[in-house]
Amino acid sequence: MTLTSILSMLAVLAAMATVGFSFFFVMATDSCNERCAYGALNAAYAVTWGGVGLAVVIGVSGVVVAAVRGWLMWIWPALALLLILVALGIGVHLADTVMHHN
Repeated sequence: MTLTSILSMLAVLAAMATVGFSFFFVMATDSCNERCAYGALNAAYAVTWGGVGLAVVIGVSGVVVAAVRGWLMWIWPALALLLILVALGIGVHLADTVMHHN
């Protein structure tokens, strides 16, 4: 239960930090004039925010189901934390491609 609580708090902090950091993605368009790939920026937001939302749903529902059935609960917030970090990484990569067209 203690590990579940710690991992859940880490996942909540990571989710808030990820959403907060994602607001800086728009800075990728500062110096590209009309040649920006705005579709990549939209995809960066969708992947990042969608990943955080999915992680919250997986983490909360997984812990509730595991608690009811008597399974290990710490796996679900750990999975949510991993999903948040992966979503942030993909979102940052997509935001980087806005100007560089990689």
